[in-house]
Amino acid sequence: YGTLRVGGVITFIATEGAKNKFLHALVTFTGHPIHSFSSFRIDDQNVTLSGNDVTAPARYVKNGVRLVKIYTRLGNFNQAAHTTLTNVFGNFTSEYKQSGCANAHCRFEFDDEAYPNGLPNVTAVINGVTNIFDPRTSTSGFTRNSALCIRDYLTNSEYGMGLTSAEIDDTSFIQAANDCEDQIGRTDGTTENRYETNGSFTVDRSHKQIITELLSACAGTLTYQNGKFSLKVGKAVASYHTALDEDDFLSAVDLRTKVSIGEQYNQVKGTFTTPFNNTFLPTDYPPVTSATFLAQDNNFVRTLDMPAPFTTSQTMAQRLAKIALYRSRQQISISSTFSLKAFNLKAGDVVSVTFERFGFTNKLFEVASWTLTPIASETLGVEMLLREYNANVYAWLASDDENVFELDDSLLPDPFSISPPTLTVTQEVQTINQKATTVIVAKVTASDLYSTTFEVDVQRQSSGGIAVTEDVISLGRSSSPRFEYADVETGDVYRVRARSRSNLGTFSTYVSEDITILGKSAISFPSTVSDLSIDYQGQVAVL
Repeated sequence: YGTLRVGGVITFIATEGAKNKFLHALVTFTGHPIHSFSSFRIDDQNVTLSGNDVTAPARYVKNGVRLVKIYTRLGNFNQAAHTTLTNVFGNFTSEYKQSGCANAHCRFEFDDEAYPNGLPNVTAVINGVTNIFDPRTSTSGFTRNSALCIRDYLTNSEYGMGLTSAEIDDTSFIQAANDCEDQIGRTDGTTENRYETNGSFTVDRSHKQIITELLSACAGTLTYQNGKFSLKVGKAVASYHTALDEDDFLSAVDLRTKVSIGEQYNQVKGTFTTPFNNTFLPTDYPPVTSATFLAQDNNFVRTLDMPAPFTTSQTMAQRLAKIALYRSRQQISISSTFSLKAFNLKAGDVVSVTFERFGFTNKLFEVASWTLTPIASETLGVEMLLREYNANVYAWLASDDENVFELDDSLLPDPFSISPPTLTVTQEVQTINQKATTVIVAKVTASDLYSTTFEVDVQRQSSGGIAVTEDVISLGRSSSPRFEYADVETGDVYRVRARSRSNLGTFSTYVSEDITILGKSAISFPSTVSDLSIDYQGQVAVL
């Protein structure tokens, strides 16, 4: 649901061309139709597409040739098979449509530098389920509205629970959908929807697990009553539904003023899925802490770990955390059987209770459970559990409640885009085999953390003042910063090139420098000897 980066399953892979020049992989991302592909990442790098061609990063383009092509299918039930595969492989027929499955055919042209890790890993940022029904307009389409996503899961027969519309209380879902689209202010002056759902699941999980995670995105409560499912999302109610007093209590009252210490928290922390740089990776949101609650607990930190797997906004995750924190401190609960005044109530409704003996005067409670029960041979009552309610649980004032937060992901250098080395070229006259020989010396220095080895080569550009075209001579690959090329002729011009290489097998661009060979003329001879004298001491001469 919503927008998320997902990986896929390779459902077809084959090579073709001379020396297996092209690798074809069909990657299936979902088991349902989607709205659109937003972007792709290859080996955890964002790529730029022009039509079907990958045009960036530069390592996927060599000498003007675009090495990677991506062809997509959105998973429509009437979609055709990829002709880019049927036209190449006889065993991939037009029947391989993958109807109802969003997929991408990726064609990679061989290059020893473009894919240093072998088979590339392709992921996609997708806008997911596309045919979500909206009872407010009786239309279907793509949405991130949490209430509508939950309704879709309840009614979908392919990956959901397959309920009929008659089993859905659309009045409650319409209200919940409107509540999800309330605009909440942020400290930067922008607004965002109250709740959105952006996440994925696999159908091998239980309905309860999936529904629980979907509800976590909107602080929602899903109830089943009178044959229908109803939904309430986390929002303060404008007014209470029903007023109850002592006359409405038909049985003994079970009043609890405290919950277990293990269910009381003064801090909530967890993770959300950050869309930063299209990574969509779990990231910690800032802990939400109440100084008041902490003081009540003698400064002993009690932390609730609350992940938000279907939330991609940091401020939205913080709002959900605050709701969970404040709910944990609403400790008073009442359990009793009530008169039929409570018949029209359902779980999630807010009621006021006046009960002088307990000191309640229009105190607000939320219905946690509701059961119709007989209390006499011809009398019915409503058994309910009521929990203390406070509208401030859902309040959010950005200037007070929103911590200024910047993603603190470490911005490390890109290991796939390494910098060229620093190159210094000099010449020396060395004695080799008792012969004075001119030697070109290339010294290289790494410019980043990922450069581990260097490759250096040399090519003669001119000889005796005449331009020549000769083969490039490799001086090898080494982690040593010094490379030598001996026995060069005086007056000739040589071009020395160098590039860096990482442990991942990626290369930098070349840097080069030309050098004119001076030969022995480059040698600095010693000065003429002066003040030379000789002193004879017997048979010994002392200079």
